[in-house]
Amino acid sequence: MMINTDSKYSRAFSEVIFILNSLDKGLYELIPTAFIKLIKDNMDEDYVVTKEHLNTVGMLPETKAILSLIYRDFFISDSARDELKEADKEALAKEEKSYENIFKKDAKNVSEESTDLDKNGEENTQLIVKKEEKWYKKIFRKILGFFGSSKGES
Repeated sequence: MMINTDSKYSRAFSEVIFILNSLDKGLYELIPTAFIKLIKDNMDEDYVVTKEHLNTVGMLPETKAILSLIYRDFFISDSARDELKEADKEALAKEEKSYENIFKKDAKNVSEESTDLDKNGEENTQLIVKKEEKWYKKIFRKILGFFGSSKGES
């Protein structure tokens, strides 16, 4: 089954197949043939992967992710898999909690800064119009002020 993949994922599938082909036969047989077929169908056949290439350039991050999924789903025992899933849940919960704290801090800072409330207790979000005196009126007012006239002072 072909799926629409980005070129980086097609290259990652090529790297995964290269690595899987170098596994022991016992480990290779733990992976379902349908999964291997899916990877082979979607790999980039023009992308040449060698051991030297992987040693010098390294694996793509997508390759590492796919290999970690293969390890978690096919190679480890059920109890170890459950432990990994529990650790993933804990890490996700910590991450979500840290995001909540960030948003609470931001909301607290905003509420401390915005003390300008209208009659209903809602934040006043109206624009303030600042009338600035024209430059020639400023000059005229200063000249009149120089001569002591009370007309220029307003």
